[in-house]
Amino acid sequence: MAYQLEKGTVLDVISLRVNNIEDEITFFKKVLHLDVLLEENGIVYLGFKTANKTLISLYEDIEGIENNHGCHVLRHYKLSIKDQETFKQLIELVQAIDYEMKLSKDDKGRIREVELMDPENNLIRIGLPEEELQTDKVKVFPGTVITKQKYRLQLQTVKVNVAELEESLLFYRDILGFVIYEEVTDKIYRLSAGGASHQLVLFAKDSVTQADFDDQFYGLDYIAFKLPNFKALDYLQQHLSTEGFSFYYNKGKEILQVDDPNGIHLWFYVTSW
Repeated sequence: MAYQLEKGTVLDVISLRVNNIEDEITFFKKVLHLDVLLEENGIVYLGFKTANKTLISLYEDIEGIENNHGCHVLRHYKLSIKDQETFKQLIELVQAIDYEMKLSKDDKGRIREVELMDPENNLIRIGLPEEELQTDKVKVFPGTVITKQKYRLQLQTVKVNVAELEESLLFYRDILGFVIYEEVTDKIYRLSAGGASHQLVLFAKDSVTQADFDDQFYGLDYIAFKLPNFKALDYLQQHLSTEGFSFYYNKGKEILQVDDPNGIHLWFYVTSW
């Protein structure tokens, strides 16, 4: 039987390598109303204090550089918001501070998602879970802006460029145990870690080369997945060992790190950060 990730594996945290961490913190606090959970050694964890949940990690690298191709490994990441009411509130708050955003609607006029760009040009999409889109459309009313609220955002999808699509698909499917959720085109694949939806999208961009994944470039630092139990993590490390892949494993801290064929850093762990 082919190896598969344990059911219940979830996309948990995305980490960004940034030049100006203070500008990024201001953005996430002011626009998305995230809390700073921890700040140490040039790394900041942002999320929700009430739930003690990290959503975004920022790593400041003042010696990093912009990709000379102008090509981010990270195409975008998507956050889902819990329901229509909080989605409406978020849109109102962003409009109130006059931060630039783009509203995307479906063919019925319903707002499906908003697009925002952070200060370092990382694209963020925020939308409702698919089941919420089956109900009445979201309406944005002018008027009094609701006071600051801790939105329950969740990391839903990360879309990345890859240099070698076939090699990437083989790695994620046969080595890590992801399921091909959907082949959108022959260059775009949606992958699932075993859930009801997809968490990772691979995009084969012709201009991307292996050199674009060097750690010196700003943008994506790593993608982290939370496994349901230690047994699943230990099984993953045994499988990687059998397949002859290099990885870092810390049994005591219950974490494992491995790079995909492009050099994208992936973390798997049991306890959320």
